[in-house]
Amino acid sequence: MLSSLFIFVPLFQCIVYFYIYLFLFCSNYHYLCFIYRAFQKIEQFARRFGFPCETHQVTTEDGYILTLHRIPGGRGPKPKTNGGVVLLFPGLMASSETWLFRGADKDLPYVFADSGFDVWICNPRGNFFSRRHKTLDPDKDLRFWNYSIHEYGVFDLPASVDYALNVTKQNSLFFIGHSIGASAFFIMCSLKPDYNRKIRLATLLAAAAYITQPVTPLTQFILSFIPPLTKVIKENEVHEEIFPRGGMITSLAQILCRDGAITRSFCISGIFGVVGRNNKQFNYTLLPEVLNYYPSGTSFNVLVHVHDILIKRRFGPINGPNGTEYDLKMITAPVSLHYADGDAIISKEDNEFLAKRLPNVVGLFKVPYHNFNHIDFMWGIDSKILVYDHLINILKQY
Repeated sequence: MLSSLFIFVPLFQCIVYFYIYLFLFCSNYHYLCFIYRAFQKIEQFARRFGFPCETHQVTTEDGYILTLHRIPGGRGPKPKTNGGVVLLFPGLMASSETWLFRGADKDLPYVFADSGFDVWICNPRGNFFSRRHKTLDPDKDLRFWNYSIHEYGVFDLPASVDYALNVTKQNSLFFIGHSIGASAFFIMCSLKPDYNRKIRLATLLAAAAYITQPVTPLTQFILSFIPPLTKVIKENEVHEEIFPRGGMITSLAQILCRDGAITRSFCISGIFGVVGRNNKQFNYTLLPEVLNYYPSGTSFNVLVHVHDILIKRRFGPINGPNGTEYDLKMITAPVSLHYADGDAIISKEDNEFLAKRLPNVVGLFKVPYHNFNHIDFMWGIDSKILVYDHLINILKQY
């Protein structure tokens, strides 16, 4: 059994990365294996669980048209509405759907809405809900995809903050960022310090900024493809969409990870090989549904930026001069950092290192569960009890 494992795993990886290469340069190969539910309007999606939901659009300074989803209150005829405005920025290749499909008492936006918060969810440029621009066609003009996490922080997040505050007539809001969602916050508040006063409290989950510990061998293997692909892309002057919802990789994953597939256990091992092993907090029956909504699309340059953060251990613009990093001393908004000891991407040491460089850290919190991992912040079975209820108690102090 062990010997066959050593044969199959490299073969499985080769198949997956062959499709990654193929997909990067065949972007019109889209939407192979979608279930109807994946096309449901997000408002219907939330209302199925008993929540009000609105769809809003905001245009950034550089012309990208972003979709924001809003859950203005909780369930019932007289829901609580006194908690304040919360803006959630998803992590890598995630969207509002990835935070909404599990249901009431499970997903963060619903839990917060039931506690009286007015919840807004960002969809950064290039994901399934934000593939629009004033002048660029994402399916025809590759300039649409010429962006990284830097643009999330310089354009997308500021536009979303201003829009949510304008609609709600508030002066400040609570921010929640997961993974590179936290990176966008750091970029915004370091380069546009006026936004610090618009943040009542930034609650950052597995914040990606400074990496002090090695990531897993599988993550290193995946990201090792970035430099050679970057060279090819620069030489050909192209920028591509990668991992769109319903694209080739999603279709392949649905085949390899489906119930009863001989490859399913290896598929699950691959997930845990990146984010950290915790088989008690992941609901395996949800895996097919997860793959309906994740990944949700992004640009290749976003992965280049992730490579810089995780492998080069540099938190700065991907096109900036060597050694250029974001000045976190400019971030004066109060920050609450939250980490998990089973997270194979962002470690306790990374958070401690980060906390020393931020001027206004109000707390550094460990999730009280052994082996809680990177995606458990989104999809952990006990994420409400272990994380969300704790976050609500913190926010109520501000």
